[in-house]
Amino acid sequence: MTKEDYQEGTFDLECNGRNGLGEEVLKSPLSISVSIHKKEGSNALSSVVHCRYNSGFHGEKCGLSDAVCPYSFDIPHAIDKMYNKE
Repeated sequence: MTKEDYQEGTFDLECNGRNGLGEEVLKSPLSISVSIHKKEGSNALSSVVHCRYNSGFHGEKCGLSDAVCPYSFDIPHAIDKMYNKE
């Protein structure tokens, strides 16, 4: 794979963590970064969350609770899963 085959952007954000109800759980936000990438020939976008509370096999869980990290995604797979209730 060459550099032209792979596109990535990294964004610095602040997050207050979330519980299973989607409510913020930290009084002071954490500094995190999220890398979004796309491989050539793929129509999917994926993210990698750089956070000390990130857990789960693919980093999709917020370690402050058992909630899904709102910045961790694979599109269109996440949307397909939501509509198909897999």
